[in-house]
Parts: sequence; C-alpha cells; structure tokens
Amino acid sequence: MLFTFTDNTVLTAGVLYEGKVRNIVQREYIFHGFVPYTATVYIKDPTVAPNNWSSVYVYAWDSTGDINDSWPGVQINATTTVLGQKFYYRTFNINNPDYVFNVVLSQGDNQHQSVDVTDISNDIYLEITSTSNKYTVADITDQFSYLNGDVNGDREVNINDISLLISIILGYPTDAANVQRADVNGDQEISIGDVAAVISIVLGM
Repeated sequence: MLFTFTDNTVLTAGVLYEGKVRNIVQREYIFHGFVPYTATVYIKDPTVAPNNWSSVYVYAWDSTGDINDSWPGVQINATTTVLGQKFYYRTFNINNPDYVFNVVLSQGDNQHQSVDVTDISNDIYLEITSTSNKYTVADITDQFSYLNGDVNGDREVNINDISLLISIILGYPTDAANVQRADVNGDQEISIGDVAAVISIVLGM
C-alpha cells in the first residue's frame, strides 16, 4: 500500500503489486477548523431480562430547537452488535463545536421512562440499571467505545489506520471489527472521505 499526502490537500493512494503501482486514486481536500460529525446514542438491549422492555424509544431535545421531539420520541428499531452485545441506537448531527443534546429512554408510554441523560456531544453507550420507573442509566462508554479513526483497533490513530482503511476501500479482506471501525466520518459508507477524516485526526486538525 502506497500513499502520499502533499501540502495537506492532495491524497494519492495506490497498491504496489508485482513491482507495479495499481489502482491509483487521487483526491484533493480543503480542511477547515470544525468538521460536522455525528454522535450516536447506543442503548444496551433492554428488551431482555431483567428489564424486558416491550419497545425502545428515544426522546431527544436541545436548547437550540434543532431537536425537540414530541413525547415519547422516536421508536428505535435499528440495532448493532458491539463486542458481542446487542445495542439499539439513534444518531444525531453535531453541527457546531459547542452543541449538546439530551435524551430520555422509554418504552413509548407515560409510565416507563428513564432519568434524563444530558449534555451529550459524542457517541455514548448506555445501560438501563434498574427495573422500574424512573429507570436509572449507567454510562458504559468506556467498556464499548473505540477511538475514532483507530481502524485497526490498536488504540492509536496513525499511518497504519490510513493504510488499512485504503485496503478496505479497495476490497482487500480484513476482520469484521476493522470494517465496523472504518466508517470514521459516520456517513454509513466507507469511502475516501473516511481516509480524509483519519488524516485530519492524525494531523490534529
């Protein structure tokens, strides 16, 4: 895997195979101070014992009016598996560096809801820790999150992550966990935009 990044704007990538560089891709990027991103609220599956919720809703609000759900919020059906555990999730846009939002988790009625979870601005992993209204919530992010841009999972963001990400884009086989971490910019696609996002992290931009 070969790549160059010139004048902080032009990325050229290719694969060295049998002495020849193939599949050359070149993109030009202009980086700005703040890059909008997404923050996802992950809820460890409360539909199983001991809570046995019938459904999962996320009610969200903020101080700007960008999010002001009507109660009980949005029913969540999207799920993902993280480190062998099932999570329901809802994703929010973060469009300025000072933005925060808040959520309440519920079963979609007026009788079963959690305490407020406030001041969210990044991915957060939550677990319901009591079995009756109002449910207490534990922040278990440290147990399940990974460093954004750390595609290979070694707890560092560096040139090795860029190389692996380009390999994934070009279709080379890798572990499923690496693929899950490869959507660095959170747009639900793995593309050259994710490479740019990792480069920004490496350069501290």
